[in-house]
Amino acid sequence: MILLCGTVYYSIYIGIEVIKLRATAMEAAARQSNGGMLTVFLNQSAQLRTAIVAAKDYCRDKLQVEDPICNIAAHLTIGVRVVAGHEEVLVLSLINSVIKHVIFSVLF
Repeated sequence: MILLCGTVYYSIYIGIEVIKLRATAMEAAARQSNGGMLTVFLNQSAQLRTAIVAAKDYCRDKLQVEDPICNIAAHLTIGVRVVAGHEEVLVLSLINSVIKHVIFSVLF
Protein backbone atom coordinates (compact mmCIF):
# COMPACT_ATOMS: atom_id res chain seq x y z
CA MET A 1 0.00 0.00 0.00
CA ILE A 2 1.29 3.47 -0.87
CA LEU A 3 0.50 6.71 1.01
CA LEU A 4 0.81 10.20 -0.44
CA CYS A 5 2.25 12.78 1.97
CA GLY A 6 2.85 16.15 0.34
CA THR A 7 4.66 15.26 -2.86
CA VAL A 8 6.43 12.15 -1.55
CA TYR A 9 5.12 8.59 -1.67
CA TYR A 10 5.62 6.38 1.40
CA SER A 11 4.90 2.73 1.92
CA ILE A 12 2.55 1.79 4.74
CA TYR A 13 5.53 0.21 6.53
CA ILE A 14 7.45 3.48 6.64
CA GLY A 15 4.31 5.20 7.92
CA ILE A 16 3.96 2.68 10.73
CA GLU A 17 7.62 3.14 11.69
CA VAL A 18 7.16 6.93 11.83
CA ILE A 19 4.09 6.53 14.07
CA LYS A 20 6.00 4.11 16.32
CA LEU A 21 8.94 6.52 16.58
CA ARG A 22 6.64 9.43 17.47
CA ALA A 23 4.83 7.34 20.11
CA THR A 24 8.15 6.35 21.69
CA ALA A 25 9.30 9.97 21.80
CA MET A 26 5.98 11.13 23.30
CA GLU A 27 6.15 8.43 25.99
CA ALA A 28 9.72 9.43 26.91
CA ALA A 29 8.69 13.09 27.15
CA ALA A 30 5.68 12.23 29.31
CA ARG A 31 7.84 10.30 31.78
CA GLN A 32 10.13 13.29 32.39
CA SER A 33 7.61 15.21 34.49
CA ASN A 34 4.18 14.84 36.04
CA GLY A 35 1.57 16.28 33.76
CA GLY A 36 -2.00 15.99 32.72
CA MET A 37 -4.86 17.44 30.73
CA LEU A 38 -8.07 19.18 31.71
CA THR A 39 -11.24 19.72 29.74
CA VAL A 40 -12.46 23.23 30.51
CA PHE A 41 -16.03 24.49 30.11
CA LEU A 42 -16.00 28.29 29.96
CA ASN A 43 -18.76 30.76 30.55
CA GLN A 44 -18.82 34.26 29.05
CA SER A 45 -16.96 35.92 31.93
CA ALA A 46 -14.21 33.28 32.13
CA GLN A 47 -10.60 34.47 32.13
CA LEU A 48 -8.76 31.24 31.38
CA ARG A 49 -5.56 32.81 30.03
CA THR A 50 -5.30 35.08 33.09
CA ALA A 51 -5.71 32.06 35.39
CA ILE A 52 -3.03 30.11 33.51
CA VAL A 53 -0.54 33.00 33.65
CA ALA A 54 -1.18 33.49 37.39
CA ALA A 55 -0.68 29.77 38.07
CA LYS A 56 2.55 29.68 36.03
CA ASP A 57 3.89 32.73 37.90
CA TYR A 58 3.01 31.20 41.28
CA CYS A 59 4.69 27.90 40.41
CA ARG A 60 7.81 29.68 39.15
CA ASP A 61 8.08 32.09 42.10
CA LYS A 62 6.74 30.19 45.12
CA LEU A 63 7.07 26.47 44.27
CA GLN A 64 10.40 26.86 42.42
CA VAL A 65 9.19 24.87 39.38
CA GLU A 66 11.64 25.46 36.54
CA ASP A 67 9.85 26.54 33.37
CA PRO A 68 6.28 25.59 34.36
CA ILE A 69 4.22 24.49 31.37
CA CYS A 70 0.49 25.02 30.97
CA ASN A 71 -1.15 25.85 27.67
CA ILE A 72 -4.42 25.55 25.84
CA ALA A 73 -3.94 22.33 23.88
CA ALA A 74 -7.18 22.27 21.90
CA HIS A 75 -10.38 24.19 21.21
CA LEU A 76 -13.08 21.51 21.17
CA THR A 77 -16.08 23.75 20.56
CA ILE A 78 -17.42 27.14 21.60
CA GLY A 79 -16.59 27.57 25.29
CA VAL A 80 -14.80 24.21 25.65
CA ARG A 81 -10.99 23.99 25.80
CA VAL A 82 -8.40 21.36 26.68
CA VAL A 83 -5.57 22.61 28.89
CA ALA A 84 -2.36 20.58 29.25
CA GLY A 85 0.80 21.00 31.31
CA HIS A 86 2.56 20.30 34.59
CA GLU A 87 0.31 18.88 37.27
CA GLU A 88 1.10 21.64 39.78
CA VAL A 89 0.21 24.38 37.30
CA LEU A 90 -2.99 22.62 36.28
CA VAL A 91 -4.16 22.32 39.89
CA LEU A 92 -3.42 26.00 40.55
CA SER A 93 -5.12 26.97 37.29
CA LEU A 94 -8.12 24.99 38.48
CA ILE A 95 -8.19 26.84 41.80
CA ASN A 96 -7.62 30.23 40.16
CA SER A 97 -10.21 29.56 37.49
CA VAL A 98 -12.95 28.55 39.91
CA ILE A 99 -12.62 32.04 41.30
CA LYS A 100 -12.73 33.39 37.73
CA HIS A 101 -15.88 31.40 36.77
CA VAL A 102 -14.30 28.56 34.79
CA ILE A 103 -15.72 25.06 35.16
CA PHE A 104 -13.24 22.17 34.79
CA SER A 105 -13.76 18.52 34.05
CA VAL A 106 -10.59 16.85 35.32
CA LEU A 107 -8.99 14.20 33.09
CA PHE A 108 -5.70 13.25 34.80
